Amino acid sequence: MAKLREEIAVQKAKETELNKTIHITEETMRAKQMLATMSHEIRSPLSGVVSMAEILTTTKIDREQRQLLDVMISSGDLVLQLINDILDLSKVESGAMKMEATKFRPREVVRHVLQTTAASLQKMLTLEGDIAYDIPIEVTGDVLRIRQILTNLVSNAVKFTHQGKVGINLYVVPEPPFAKSEECHQTETEDQSTVSSNGL
Repeated sequence: MAKLREEIAVQKAKETELNKTIHITEETMRAKQMLATMSHEIRSPLSGVVSMAEILTTTKIDREQRQLLDVMISSGDLVLQLINDILDLSKVESGAMKMEATKFRPREVVRHVLQTTAASLQKMLTLEGDIAYDIPIEVTGDVLRIRQILTNLVSNAVKFTHQGKVGINLYVVPEPPFAKSEECHQTETEDQSTVSSNGL
């Protein structure tokens, strides 16, 4: 009888622990969903603000006004990037993450990332982009994810570099000999980018 009571007590303790775990999991999921919803609601109006600022740059404005607009656009893009990070994390956890391949210009991506980082830079650092001469004008890939990854890498490099230089190196990766086929006449190249820091 005593052993039966002990087994019942152990079973109840397990059920209590299981219910507690389920409750914590549900609360965590609700919090993540709320964060994703808020991020999505913020992204739409912020995108509108950035778009209007970009339109203003095409009007007749002086140099100082253009510089202010550039900072505004870059800062807005940085916040949008943070929001996209949150939304992407939610997609990864739910298994809904999908890659979208589109044509884009890698040089413009590098320029955009460096410009966005420079707008919020508060250190005496040099930001530069080293792009190989044989990089194609247009390539195919998920430009949003590529820009997102480069922005995160550059931001981390800036965070841990107090003086010196942070740069993005973009170059073409040679095709391995064994990957070449006489039956394949389509030319494909693989571009690779690295973020480096030579500072302290």
